[in-house]
Amino acid sequence: MSEKNSIHIFEIAGGEKPIENVTINQKVIHLAWSPSKYEFVSVGKDHMVHCSFENNKVVMKNGKQASSVSHSAVIWSKLNEGTIFTAGADGKLYHWQKETVVKMHEVSKGAVQSVCSYLDGK
Repeated sequence: MSEKNSIHIFEIAGGEKPIENVTINQKVIHLAWSPSKYEFVSVGKDHMVHCSFENNKVVMKNGKQASSVSHSAVIWSKLNEGTIFTAGADGKLYHWQKETVVKMHEVSKGAVQSVCSYLDGK
């Protein structure tokens, strides 16, 4: 929960040093890597940041419409590429397409603490 959190990206078959280091200048609570693309999302106090990893550099884009809401968890959809869900401190489940909110679902009177995704075969 420090103001500057570093994210270190390693190549599994690579050496001992990261191939990229990124500083997110916000309080990070959770991070999730996309299952199919070179992308990850960071959430935390008052932010959702969508990051893409291109040419060994990270490009960051702040989430729109919900940047003043704290989020405690993030997960990528296993069904729809680019779809992300976050758990909001305001009691809402946020449904994102990249860094834009598509829907907000009221799910709790208090903060939502976690979120998960699975394929149900339908």
